[in-house]
Amino acid sequence: MRIEETGEASHNAPMDEYVADALLDRATDLAYRRFGEATSDDHIEAAYERVVYNWQRGLGDAGVVTVH
Repeated sequence: MRIEETGEASHNAPMDEYVADALLDRATDLAYRRFGEATSDDHIEAAYERVVYNWQRGLGDAGVVTVH
């Protein structure tokens, strides 16, 4: 997944490679805790997208692996 840079002002510092890696690690951990051995790349990617969304808004891990 590519992290796009925007010209718009943000309340957070820009995401660098270290932050992106840390967020991916967190998303992977959360996905495996929720889905166990059934975890797929799609689960991890969806969790990562939500972790990034939450990070941009200062929301923590709320709703990252919520199943509807």
